[in-house]
Amino acid sequence: MATKNRKVETRLDDGTYKLLEQIAEDCEISIYELVQRFIMWGVESRKPLKEQSGGRIVSGVASKEAYKMIEYFSNKKNISISEVVTACINRVYDELVKDSK
Repeated sequence: MATKNRKVETRLDDGTYKLLEQIAEDCEISIYELVQRFIMWGVESRKPLKEQSGGRIVSGVASKEAYKMIEYFSNKKNISISEVVTACINRVYDELVKDSK
């Protein structure tokens, strides 16, 4: 498929490339899509707040047990782990707002 978007190329050491391959496989996406997402997340998070899209990217650490549960729901609902985590964050946010009133 031809595209008018610009192409960016880089070189990676073997360890980094293997890690990207594993992450892409775990996320069930191509390595190219993974790299594109990383680039877009990095660009989005560095824009001035007034220019950012509706959301902010956050990261955190989950216990192995919590991750297994997130992964279970991801597979059950056939959605990405990111979508499960986003839904969890939004649900907790809604509860916090409701409790603060």
